[in-house]
Amino acid sequence: MIIRRKRAFDLAQIESNLAEEEEQRLRWGLFRIEDSVQLRDKMCRKKCDENLRLGLDMVKVHTALGSISMPSVVDENDLKLFCRLDDQHSWCLRYCGFTIQFNVNDFICKDHFQEMTHLLPCYRHIIPVLKRECGAKRCGPYSNIDNMDIGHARGCHTLICDIKCTANVLIRHCANEYGRKAAHFIMNYTSQQVSFWMKELNDTIANSTVATPSACSRLICHKSDLSECFW
Repeated sequence: MIIRRKRAFDLAQIESNLAEEEEQRLRWGLFRIEDSVQLRDKMCRKKCDENLRLGLDMVKVHTALGSISMPSVVDENDLKLFCRLDDQHSWCLRYCGFTIQFNVNDFICKDHFQEMTHLLPCYRHIIPVLKRECGAKRCGPYSNIDNMDIGHARGCHTLICDIKCTANVLIRHCANEYGRKAAHFIMNYTSQQVSFWMKELNDTIANSTVATPSACSRLICHKSDLSECFW
């Protein structure tokens, strides 16, 4: 039997093809590893979020603050439980390998916890009034804020409405200065929240600086008289 010998050109082509196949195999292996890591991270985060959701079911909350996302707890024990669950959630995410750059709940749970507990009786006292005078019937309908400029602008318009209505109720129904402190606390919390929104938006859009929507700029306000912010 006669077998034709491979010419040098044929051997070079074969070696080139084999090298290309090996490179593709390695690349595919890396893709599979990357997909596996992403899936693992996604499942780990989902478990953290699920544990938080189950824990929050034990916290007594109200919905009278509308779009204001400050923890709407009823008493100090619930505030402590909320903060403990939030801390556990942050720890869980870090264990999964995530980096937490901004957590607006730190404003209350770590930086201003005692002030929040001092103001809780005022917030609890006005719940029925807020449900009658504010909320969705006045400032709604509420919608989820997507991570886009227009979404944040819409959310900030809604927040301005809720804060103005809530502040008026606080000042009228809590002792005047006590109510003003409670209203100012909500404003400070919201200013921090909006600042985080814009930081996240800029981080999401690589190499871009997004201008803060005018409605949101009005919420980044630390004046002692809230009327100077948007009244």
